[in-house]
Amino acid sequence: MSLNSAEINFIKAVKAGIHGENAMLKDADYSALFETAMQQKLLPFVFEAVRKTSALQQNQALFAAEKQQVINQVLSQTLRSAEFEETYKKFLEEGLRPIVVKGRICSRLYPLRDHRLSADDDIFVSENDFLPCHNILMQNGFTADCPENELLSKGEVSYTKENGTAYIEMHRRLFDSSKDMHDDLNGFFDDA
Repeated sequence: MSLNSAEINFIKAVKAGIHGENAMLKDADYSALFETAMQQKLLPFVFEAVRKTSALQQNQALFAAEKQQVINQVLSQTLRSAEFEETYKKFLEEGLRPIVVKGRICSRLYPLRDHRLSADDDIFVSENDFLPCHNILMQNGFTADCPENELLSKGEVSYTKENGTAYIEMHRRLFDSSKDMHDDLNGFFDDA
């Protein structure tokens, strides 16, 4: 499989953005580049990689619009992160220690954490901690995506913060139990 020039430029820009470098791209279509970056939730990294290059002078209107998008996305991610951290402190105050999984952990790999956009935060809880964690979320302005009478039958419940930006998915199992091989994977986390 060979990549076209737009795909190569996108990969170069992402790599440069993650490493805090400028991306010198050959014959780049910046509108298409930013569109792809937006779709892949990597716009802040791509923008950082190209904003200090000569391409800015040739595409000022486009870059100004994308800069505003980046500011909005990073600000929104920063707010979601702060709301999650505030909520996690509530768990700790009650002696609960849900395991943070997926996106929030991955964001630690990046030099600019809030440039790594994530639509939700995922936590893994034991069976015993599920209802206490649910109650803390409900007491702190979250609503669950399922009725109370279905809570104990769900492997994953999503919570949205009212008047906020936080969206938390609480998992009782990390892998879909409808597949036998996933039950084996879930077993690794029984004593987590």
